Amino acid sequence: MLIRALYRAALFLAMIVPVSTLAADGGVHDSPFLQHKYTIWLGGFFPSLDSEVRLDSSIGSPGDGIDFEDTLGLDDTKSVFFGGVRWRWPERHMLEFELIQLNRQGEVAAISENLDIGDYEVQIGAQVNTVFDVTIGRLTYGYAAVATEKSVLNLKAGLHIAGLNTILQLSGAVLKDGVPVGDPGTFIEEGGDINAPLPHFGVSYGYLISPRVAFRAQALLFAIKFNDYKGTLLDFDVDILYQPGQRFGMGAGFRYFRTTIEDHSDDKLNGKFLYEYLGPVIYASWSF
Repeated sequence: MLIRALYRAALFLAMIVPVSTLAADGGVHDSPFLQHKYTIWLGGFFPSLDSEVRLDSSIGSPGDGIDFEDTLGLDDTKSVFFGGVRWRWPERHMLEFELIQLNRQGEVAAISENLDIGDYEVQIGAQVNTVFDVTIGRLTYGYAAVATEKSVLNLKAGLHIAGLNTILQLSGAVLKDGVPVGDPGTFIEEGGDINAPLPHFGVSYGYLISPRVAFRAQALLFAIKFNDYKGTLLDFDVDILYQPGQRFGMGAGFRYFRTTIEDHSDDKLNGKFLYEYLGPVIYASWSF
């Protein structure tokens, strides 16, 4: 169904592009944004974040879904660097990689509700310190299915490598099987981590507004269910690009990303991650 939908989208965009704008040779247009084989970009990302994690017990009992921002005090905004590279080879192919890392820590001196976290029952008044590190790497191959003097439509496929790691340090009113555990003032650790290669498919569309200004939009998605593993992915980008010189450029736009990963196949996660971000980006690029 996904491949069929992408194919229909490609046909639709091909039909709405005026035939008079087709390049004479039928190849990719020779815009300033496509003259170089390699492009590198680096900039800042300023997202709003939403994350919910559920850690189940070692015997399979479901834990509580915990909103890390509201319940455990993690910041719901962040400012980080991000960057990527693109390799384009004649005449319609490209390979690109983008990396974003979002690491946060939080501390709640006394939680206000009882929580089941992994093998532990954390009661009201317990202290919870949280480390939640997320790395999203995106490797994508693109093929220019429709190319004109002012626009290009790419069909894309690749992998998101999502590294999610959470550590919860528990102290105070903490029980295991109904029995208090740990000495006063000490911390017990519970957590989970996963490195999930999530395939994605999608499209990107670029339009040359002027010789120096371009618009680009991209949508990638995927869903899978296999035995004890489930995962979904949605990734959406919008950018305005400005190329004042032959090699130097600037860009601004938005990034939206949402993934849900649930795994009970081993002891690395044994639970569920829901992770979402949305925010603006600004960056500089170098082409050669």
